[in-house]
Amino acid sequence: INAEVREASGINAEYGRKRLRGKENVTVEDILKLTRITDDYLCPITANIYKIDFTKFKIRDMESGGVLFEIAKPEGANEISLSTDPNAGRYVRYEFPPEFLKLKQIGATVEFTIGEKPVNSFRMIERHYFKDQVIKSFRF
Repeated sequence: INAEVREASGINAEYGRKRLRGKENVTVEDILKLTRITDDYLCPITANIYKIDFTKFKIRDMESGGVLFEIAKPEGANEISLSTDPNAGRYVRYEFPPEFLKLKQIGATVEFTIGEKPVNSFRMIERHYFKDQVIKSFRF
């Protein structure tokens, strides 16, 4: 899932993006300093040493229970070949009509698997933007 991370524009912002891309370990603090979307991922797919694989994503209206968007990796699907598209499976793009903004409460479900190496500490940051401004930020 491509959580759109944003940062301030200008020379310092461009320097910040380049600095983070070259960094061996990008920290939570680094990400929270960004205020607009980056042009690319900050780490290569090969950095996923825990083999974290997002398998299902669903957004729903909490009042009606209606599902607004759902996508799942087909059961039994093997890993996507990185030679075809190195970023395949790293993002989900969705668009909602203006009525979406009138909903009082929405919920999201994310399912994922991990490889054989145990994950002792996992943190996920999700940020939502409108016209280069953070409107909501979540830390899980």
